[in-house]
Amino acid sequence: MNATPRHEQTRESEYSARGNDYVLRRFLANEGGTDANPEFVEWNRAVAQGFHGREPGQEATERNLRSMRAAGTRFRAAYTADPVPTAALGAERPVATFCSWDSELTLGEGRSVPAWLVSEVTVRPTHARRGLLRRLMTTDLTEAHEAGFPIAALTASEATIYGRFGFGAGTFNTEITVDAHTRLQLKAPTVGTVEMADNHAVAELAPSIFDRFHRVTAGSLTRTQKWWDIRRIQLVVATPRSGGVRWFVVSRQQIGRSDRS
Repeated sequence: MNATPRHEQTRESEYSARGNDYVLRRFLANEGGTDANPEFVEWNRAVAQGFHGREPGQEATERNLRSMRAAGTRFRAAYTADPVPTAALGAERPVATFCSWDSELTLGEGRSVPAWLVSEVTVRPTHARRGLLRRLMTTDLTEAHEAGFPIAALTASEATIYGRFGFGAGTFNTEITVDAHTRLQLKAPTVGTVEMADNHAVAELAPSIFDRFHRVTAGSLTRTQKWWDIRRIQLVVATPRSGGVRWFVVSRQQIGRSDRS
């Protein structure tokens, strides 16, 4: 199911609220790099700013562009149409961002349905409470409904925002920290082996490992290329006695700390 014909890459509409004028734009990524996608570059910068991240560098921007283009991502953004004060962020930088793409939700082994995934929802604080999120969300979900998608899903960083649009809790994350500094006694017998692995090699293995998990796990959603663009992380692979790689474990190394999952 593909809701985005190539000839409908860009759509624009006007919107006004509380004395401010905006242009709302929906677009797809063009072929080529960042030079051919200035809209994406500014959209990507606005997303990083919205999540209090660092200014994205050239490599990260190119990587995001490739991944999101491969997923057929639909980008949405709101731009101020009012005069921009001196030294303020330029009018080419979105004041609100949003995106969605097609996915697949596993219901059980051998059963799945198309899913419309939503992400990168931000509104610049200086343009909050003007209905920008509502306008972007309702326009996007209307498109999903018209395209026949039975479900839309997102990972909520602030869950209280999304109930008004019909979203509810679908699954929960649990984090477990194991103190491995003391001798760890396992009750179950060990099976197979665990070895350090080359991150690029695991990047090649990861999609097929995940695919086996995805096909039999209720609630699993397909993943985009960015999940496999592994950088600055350590990995181990687990091999059962019968042979063949079954799982991989990630250890992300950060300055001053080590997060393991």
